[in-house]
Amino acid sequence: IWIGVAEPGRRTKRVRPRQAPPVRGAAIRMWKTPVVLIFLVFLLLALGIVMLASTSGIKADAIYGDPNFFVKRQGLWMGIALAAGALAARIPYRLWRPAAPLLLGLALALLAAVLVPGLGVKIGGARRWFHVGGFSFQPSELAKFSLLLALAWWMAREKWHIGEFRRGAVLPMVM
Repeated sequence: IWIGVAEPGRRTKRVRPRQAPPVRGAAIRMWKTPVVLIFLVFLLLALGIVMLASTSGIKADAIYGDPNFFVKRQGLWMGIALAAGALAARIPYRLWRPAAPLLLGLALALLAAVLVPGLGVKIGGARRWFHVGGFSFQPSELAKFSLLLALAWWMAREKWHIGEFRRGAVLPMVM
C-alpha cells in the first residue's frame, strides 16, 4: 500500500497495513459454546436414563426377567445415536445444503406413503411406522431433520429478505 502524496518524480514510503490484535474473549466464547451445548446434551441424556431406570424396572422384570432391560436397550440406541451424530457433525454443512430440498421431498413422500394400507403399519390405532427387515422406522423422524435442513437452506438463500414479513416469516412458517 502506498500512502502519502509524492512530489513529482518521487515515490512515497511503502507501509504494511496494521493487523488488528486477536480478540481473546471471542475465541474463548466460541470455544465454550460447543462445550456447554455438549454438556447440556449429556446432562439431558443422563437424566433420561435415570428416569427410565426409576420407572421401568418392575415392568422389565415382569416381562423380560431383567429389571434393567429397557435401560440397556436405551443405552445401546443412545450409543448408536451419539455415533451417528458425531459422524454427521463431521460432514461439512455445505454438503447438506443441496440435499435439503431433496430430503424434504423424500420425507413428505414417506409421510404420505405411511398412510397407505400395506405399506404403513398400524400400532396403537395410528398408522405411523414402516417395518423394514427387523427394524421399525417412523418417517416423522426424517421429516424433523429434513425440515430443519430445509429451513436453514431457505434462510441462507433468502437472507437479504428475512426482515420482510412475507418472505422472512410467512413462507418459512408455511414450510
